[in-house]
Amino acid sequence: MIMYDLHVHTRFSKDSLSEPSKVIEVAKKKGLSGIAITDHNSMQGYMSARETARKLEIELIPGEEVMTSGGEVLAYLISEEVRPYRSPEETIDNIREQGGIAAIAHPFRGRSIRSESTIKLADFVEVANGRSSRKENEKALELAKRCGKRGIGGSDAHLLREIGNVVTIGGLKADGILIRGSSYRPLFIIYSSIVKLVREL
Repeated sequence: MIMYDLHVHTRFSKDSLSEPSKVIEVAKKKGLSGIAITDHNSMQGYMSARETARKLEIELIPGEEVMTSGGEVLAYLISEEVRPYRSPEETIDNIREQGGIAAIAHPFRGRSIRSESTIKLADFVEVANGRSSRKENEKALELAKRCGKRGIGGSDAHLLREIGNVVTIGGLKADGILIRGSSYRPLFIIYSSIVKLVREL
């Protein structure tokens, strides 16, 4: 089975301490075919992981989780960082200008993009996020169906142990989603918040 975790963070996100090379090693050990490193407003994790991914023969998808004025958008197959804090529509346009793919990230967790007109501009909706509750993921799936969008899934790993908990079968072809580990652990989210606070001191 071709399994990809399409939402993973490294130490280049303020709320994670995971080394990019270790992320690739763990993904390989967990039997993943590929992974997208989607650090907050940064492609540095992707850049740092390329050599390890090449050596371990695991596909590494260039990515970034971009903060917009309305919530977060996952950018895939981009060649350069997408400037944050613009409107979701401008952000999606910029991703497309690079020949990339845009997905609305966890639309029912916190301040997120839920506008159907905006969602219709994206390629995918993240309907299974390892850090979202079951109810939040179910609502995301309903929204994707209503907007005629295909769903993808990812662990949203900020810790190495979370990698591969939620995978998309077939990668960006999005043939299906598989939840392999227990999702939504509030303690992991608290950990990430503490890491972010300490790093900002």
